[in-house]
Amino acid sequence: MFILIADDSTSLPAPPPGALKIDLRNDPEQSGAVADSLGLALLHQGRVEDGKKLIEKGLEIRRAFFGADHPETARSLNSHACALRQSGDAVAAEVEVRKSLSINSRVFGGNSYPVALNLNELAVTQLQLGQFVAAEQSAQSGLNILEALHLECTDPNVSRLLDALGRVQQTRGNYERAAEIYTKVLDLDLRQVGYRHLKYALHLLNFATVKAGAGKLQEAKDDMANAVRIIREDVQEPCHPDLVDVLANLGSVLRAMGDLQGAKGVLQEALELNIKVRDRKHPYVGNDHARIGRVTYDLKDFAGAAGSFRAALAIYDHNVKEGHLPARHAFIAEAQAWLGRSLVETEGGAEEAEKLTRAALPTWEAELGERSVEFAITSAVLGRALYLLDNSSAEARERLSKAYPIVVAARGAESPVAKLILSWLQAADGSSSCTNGH
Repeated sequence: MFILIADDSTSLPAPPPGALKIDLRNDPEQSGAVADSLGLALLHQGRVEDGKKLIEKGLEIRRAFFGADHPETARSLNSHACALRQSGDAVAAEVEVRKSLSINSRVFGGNSYPVALNLNELAVTQLQLGQFVAAEQSAQSGLNILEALHLECTDPNVSRLLDALGRVQQTRGNYERAAEIYTKVLDLDLRQVGYRHLKYALHLLNFATVKAGAGKLQEAKDDMANAVRIIREDVQEPCHPDLVDVLANLGSVLRAMGDLQGAKGVLQEALELNIKVRDRKHPYVGNDHARIGRVTYDLKDFAGAAGSFRAALAIYDHNVKEGHLPARHAFIAEAQAWLGRSLVETEGGAEEAEKLTRAALPTWEAELGERSVEFAITSAVLGRALYLLDNSSAEARERLSKAYPIVVAARGAESPVAKLILSWLQAADGSSSCTNGH
């Protein structure tokens, strides 16, 4: 089949003999839909830039023919949001999906199917922006609409909305609730697309990250390895962006299992593939640097770890300046906290560590709360930095004493981070006793 959509046909190859020729240049009503659908199909295959170009052509056609405030234009706006999000520009993606949501709410009503599709895209975008509370609200609202329309067993977007809810619960450490959600997600996927589908593989991966968070590391490793196999052998997409994410998470599980060299190898593979299929400055490439930094920290190469976290922060900073990420984001806060953690292990790094951790804390407070383990660990690193700057610091002891029980409750007393914070707390208490004795 040979489809001619755009006016510029000079760069297109001639159709092969006997090919079905379809010229849609004089049929904008259909050409916009075709461009949009083909673009989305390319996005699903991991060909983000090609898909984005077609979606933008479809949006251009629909705006010219239908106008800026038409539901057909709204469909292209939602697709454009998806393309922008996958390109790493989550801020612009949110703007586009909200335009689409406004049109569909006015035309079809707030409880309509098109609005549910908008809420699905909005929820995933908000997750990428680190807006976990908002993402939960969007996903639940979209799910409520589909359930009210009696589509909860048949619509493919139900498992996507549930996936967003599961990711929020995982972020909060509610692993049991997240596991319940993913059990339902995978059951829906098996009935709708089967176990050899990319969608099933990605949801299997997300469930595996929940299992990893709950300490079920072998199960998580097995599920991730299965997801890698599905993408490489069944889907046959060895350079798919989603394969990068599976490898990155597999590397994190290997790290948690103590296989640091194996983890570093897998994470390096993920980084190199990510640079190839996305871009050196994509936010997810920053995440890969941060993951390698954590393994390097575990290997006691604190200077090397700091270099990886600085590389991650440089990429995030670029995306903030370009308007692709908000200045306050979980990716940034996590890299700041880990860089601070690396610096307190190096001579002369306490002052910078204090600045980094103070900058990270407001993000955790706003999105996860002061009782979250992320806030507690960051606060403990700040306490350690303050102690190194002044071993009589009352704030240092207060932060460490408050953080320790929260970390123990979330990670266990035998976890490496809990033991580390305990050693910091004991050092601070010992200095306090010596100071008081004098």
